[in-house]
Amino acid sequence: MATQPQVGAAPLAVFVGRRQELGALETELENVRAGRSRVVLVEGVAGIGKTALIERFLAPIDDLTVLRASGDESERDLPFGVLEQLFRRAGERPALDGDHVTSGAQLLELLGSLDDEHPIAVVIDDAHWADAMSLRALLFVVRRLVADRVLIVIATRDALALPEGLVKAAASDGSQIVLHPFTLDELRALAEAGGVHLTARAVHRLQAHAGGNPLHSRALLDELPADAWHRQDNLPAPRSFAAIVRRRTAACSPGAAALLEGVAILGPHGLLATAAELADVDEPLDALEEAVSAGLLRVDETRGVPAPAFAHPLIAAAVYDEIGPARRARLHARAAELAEDEAPRLRHLAAAAAGPWVRRAEAAS
Repeated sequence: MATQPQVGAAPLAVFVGRRQELGALETELENVRAGRSRVVLVEGVAGIGKTALIERFLAPIDDLTVLRASGDESERDLPFGVLEQLFRRAGERPALDGDHVTSGAQLLELLGSLDDEHPIAVVIDDAHWADAMSLRALLFVVRRLVADRVLIVIATRDALALPEGLVKAAASDGSQIVLHPFTLDELRALAEAGGVHLTARAVHRLQAHAGGNPLHSRALLDELPADAWHRQDNLPAPRSFAAIVRRRTAACSPGAAALLEGVAILGPHGLLATAAELADVDEPLDALEEAVSAGLLRVDETRGVPAPAFAHPLIAAAVYDEIGPARRARLHARAAELAEDEAPRLRHLAAAAAGPWVRRAEAAS
């Protein structure tokens, strides 16, 4: 072979929590060392720390051959794109132009040739974007591993995007690790690791705003001055997150984009009809459906009637901050006219008068 697969991994600068999840991965590696192959699914939403967990697990291990690949949204239709990455990591460039059985057999042969020296970890990141042929070939391999020292780790946002056989393999002969949002203690530790010391109120504020998402929380801690967490003004979305929201909003129809503005101005308790009237949306149900499909809004069924709400608090902040100050003031003034209760009416009037200096955190769902 022209090159050797990676052995071990570089240590990470900051890692917080996830002790139970690390323990599960370490247990499965011990099974592999004993000659029992394992499949581990690591599942969680974007930014929840799937890749960080896997890297932290691999970092101290110096006798593990690691083959890596990752899915990409732009390459989902590229047959065997993920499988080819694994072969390239091993210094091989086989012809992967057959069916998944033939290609799976080639991967099985490769793993067999590597197993004599070190246990092997096959790591597939962003598997929800992996091409179907690669996943089917991987399933072919999984079904034929018996006494092999092979650990297969698959990170995905949604296990339903994977072949059912891979999910069953993890459930019956491996592990399924679901990553949850950070707790208050974990967020405090994350902040302190970056040199930011938060009060109890500020930690609660960070958790409510970023939803306990480690990636978004870390970005906010890096981007905002330390005193921002102790002031009364509202928090923005991280710059990278806001850029994603802008792209998704730009791809929406004018009606859906206007509805997003209306929902952002009204806040979490606004009704669909009110948001549509505020933003001059003629077909609110169509606009709502489009925004939900774009991952920007969700339908809140808890208030007796379906109501629009942002899919994440940071989306609300990003949409609200993108509204120009003059339009924002006009929308708030109009919202005050539509308000039936005194408290929201006064709040909208104050926001309309304050103009560009006021951001409304209440836009979060």
